[in-house]
Amino acid sequence: MTLIRRNPLRHTVLSLAAFSLLLPTASSVLANPVNDVDVPARQSGFEPRTIQQQIQLAGDYLAGHGVPQDSKRAAFWYEKAAGAGDARAQLEIGYLYEAGIGVPRDPVRAFHWYQLAAAGGLAGAKVNLGIAYLFGDGVEKNE
Repeated sequence: MTLIRRNPLRHTVLSLAAFSLLLPTASSVLANPVNDVDVPARQSGFEPRTIQQQIQLAGDYLAGHGVPQDSKRAAFWYEKAAGAGDARAQLEIGYLYEAGIGVPRDPVRAFHWYQLAAAGGLAGAKVNLGIAYLFGDGVEKNE
């Protein structure tokens, strides 16, 4: 599996500016997921069948490994895997929404995916949530 590794400190600093709205209900956050977009798989017709294959394909598209670099397709496959409950994919799609890579920048959705990834035990997601609460970015400030 090839995932893009990010510097955790850089990722945390980027998340400080990402939260600007209060967290709505989960149903409104997911009302228009990137999964609704018609995004084809690899040009060879490969259709990933497992969550691990979806994450691999997303990483390939994000980095341009074996396929043309395409952040929109990367976001599609990360969100598909995230929706199936994979915490690593939830952290990745959260970052993509936070930074507006392949999807419109949406700090509310980013926060939602970080919450799920944090619930899955990922420390990076917990840090991003802590920073948001510390500075009141997207949620009520709570040191």
